[in-house]
Amino acid sequence: MNDFNNLTKAFILAVALLGLPDTARAQLSFQPNPVQFTISGPGAIAGPAFVAVTSTSSITSLSITSIFTTGGNWLCAVTSGTNTVNVYVGNGPCGVATSTTQLAANQTYTGTINVQSGSQFGTINVNLAVGNTGGGSSGIAAFPGSVSFNATSGGQVNQQTVQVTFNGSPQTITGFSFTPTSGVSFVNTSINGSVATLSVNNTNLSNGVYSGTETLFTQNGSVNVPVTLTIGSGGSSNIVATPNPVNFTIPTGGSAPTQNVTLTLNGFPVNTNNPPTATTTTGQPWLQATASPVSGTVIVSINGSLLSPGTYSGTVTAVTEQANRGRPASRSTSRSGVAAVAALEEW
Repeated sequence: MNDFNNLTKAFILAVALLGLPDTARAQLSFQPNPVQFTISGPGAIAGPAFVAVTSTSSITSLSITSIFTTGGNWLCAVTSGTNTVNVYVGNGPCGVATSTTQLAANQTYTGTINVQSGSQFGTINVNLAVGNTGGGSSGIAAFPGSVSFNATSGGQVNQQTVQVTFNGSPQTITGFSFTPTSGVSFVNTSINGSVATLSVNNTNLSNGVYSGTETLFTQNGSVNVPVTLTIGSGGSSNIVATPNPVNFTIPTGGSAPTQNVTLTLNGFPVNTNNPPTATTTTGQPWLQATASPVSGTVIVSINGSLLSPGTYSGTVTAVTEQANRGRPASRSTSRSGVAAVAALEEW
């Protein structure tokens, strides 16, 4: 029995969204957070959603210091007393008029609300689904609005969760169904309150993309969540990076907690034998990656001090080494990855 090293690479797409407030130092707490909204289409309105504000210290007053959104000015927030923030979409008693007419159908948007009480600060995150993207009837919304699995043929894949809300508040799921559109039923579902856990029940499939729709039912309506399963997307190396892509949201010039990405081959961790490398579409060194002492883990971090508000993307390349037995010694190189697309938005 001889060992040989099969040199493989896994690409990890990292996306950093700049211009949104930092929650790392938040002293105020909010419930719910994030606030989830779904509207039927451009021009529709929603709210108010009532967000409770708490703190370990005394709250004597509340004020909204700033609001940031993607897709234009559609978000309004006003304080009510010292323990509530009322959140509106497309309307509300804000000094600056808001509208959703500029938004695109079947898209999702995000917003953040900065709240202050004396020396205490906090951020309310808002997710908005327009049209049928992750949305259903009567204000029912699912987040995330779609689920994607990546696996190798016969390999293992991590389960994912979806939360259902009604006008921003968690909504108990009463039932579910999965309808495959590619002829293969590959999803198992379990529910606990407002959360559905989706897992893949079959990866013994040919390389390709399989799809279907998960329908989650509540007393106030149902919501459809598109689900895709990609088999063999890791290329000839069959290395899978999870999560992929990696998403960060930070304020201009700020930072965010690091994220761990696991590298697996058929569900088993594989070690990096060289330091991972990071490249960005703009050439700026805002993206960093290091190998973790934990088997099969890469630590991804960002430094936003060089960037202006906008959306940026980059790629982390992790070289892994996998031993093989019972074959003559040889070395081959293969790659797996995802395309990185950068879009710049100004707020």
